[in-house]
Amino acid sequence: EEIISQQALSIIRLLPEMHAPADKLSCCVQFVDIISNIFSTEKNVECSKNVSNADESIPSLIPTIDAELLLQLVCRHIICAKVPSINGELTFVEEFTKDEIQGRESYALVTMQASLQLLNNSTNFDNDIFFV
Repeated sequence: EEIISQQALSIIRLLPEMHAPADKLSCCVQFVDIISNIFSTEKNVECSKNVSNADESIPSLIPTIDAELLLQLVCRHIICAKVPSINGELTFVEEFTKDEIQGRESYALVTMQASLQLLNNSTNFDNDIFFV
């Protein structure tokens, strides 16, 4: 079953409407955050059932999304979003923010760039992205 977040799609579709590099970067961060939070939470529901509640120090949510899965999910969302000139949008963001970003912003930008690179170099989306 294919799960695509409509909220993530609506955020990334705003990218061309943003003018400032910081606004475009914020859009990218929100996009990656939504995807990773939604899909981590879905897996965590099952994980939390198996964790004993006797120990209050155990967090109720255990992060379960890995970088490979995140890249696949971001690729799928990028394909569905059909953002015009997304490569140029991210190049613009990188060019005008590269010396100023770190942490979450940097991770989001690199995740999106890696996803685009995977998409741009793919000769077979079914095998590379969807594993059909």
